[in-house]
Amino acid sequence: MFVKPCTPNVRLFTKLSLWLLVAGSLGCATGSNTLANSTHLERIELATGSFGPAGVTDTPHRTVQVTIAGKPRTLLLDSGGGLTIVSSRVAAELGCQPHGRFTAHRMTNERIDMPVCNDVTLTLGGRDIRVPVAGVFDLAALAPKEFPVVDGVVSLQTFAHTPVTFDLPKRTLVLESAESLSQRIATAKPMEVRLSRPGAGVALDVFIAARHATGEEKVWFILDTGNDTALILAPHAVKALGANCSADGKSCGPLNLDIPGLGAQTLSPHVRELIYDGNIGVSALRNYALTFDVANGQVWATPR
Repeated sequence: MFVKPCTPNVRLFTKLSLWLLVAGSLGCATGSNTLANSTHLERIELATGSFGPAGVTDTPHRTVQVTIAGKPRTLLLDSGGGLTIVSSRVAAELGCQPHGRFTAHRMTNERIDMPVCNDVTLTLGGRDIRVPVAGVFDLAALAPKEFPVVDGVVSLQTFAHTPVTFDLPKRTLVLESAESLSQRIATAKPMEVRLSRPGAGVALDVFIAARHATGEEKVWFILDTGNDTALILAPHAVKALGANCSADGKSCGPLNLDIPGLGAQTLSPHVRELIYDGNIGVSALRNYALTFDVANGQVWATPR
């Protein structure tokens, strides 16, 4: 799920599926702290924690603290995660006997199967969020031994009916109220998006459009804060964007892109066979607050 093999020197894991796409150098989880507790209708801002080896606090991958079954839990925060995940221990404490089978594919086309629990409630900063279907998987099976144990994954599927902002520069997660969402998007830049519902409609992925700065052909990148690589492209997208790559096609020079919401971006892609066009990760997104209203199919970016 979530744990992804990084760029040559950074990625540590391999994501579980089309959602658990490419996690990366995940590290020491210091649970997040509530900055502002509110009622259900108010804005709630939560600090996120680092996920990396012990003693490392400046990590690209973040965790958030939630309450499940009456106990605090530390979950990996991953916009590309696709599915809400809980560990087998949390499932047991919920009184859930994992059942059925959720099936999806990693971005590199490997199939992933896992059982599920129905109607899981997560509490974030005092607000209850009900997830109709959560996968059951133990991330410790994929993480390096020096990494702390986390209790699962919070993804955009978690917020299918809750507007939310991943503020990457501030390292906060914000559950937006109607008023705060209106205020935030007033100065934000809209992104051109597609929503994908893989796994028989259970999972949720967000893709954003991009073009070469001088071209017209459009490609679609999954928006993945759990991937520490700036950009991964499939060979067919490399060709469509006219990237200048080595003879073996494995490395490419800087590519000038026009990405609605992010504007002009110059990124050096890594090339890998994928089931879709590409993956844009936290190295390209770190200076933005990303606001998601997936219930209405809208995403905005605010530069910091």
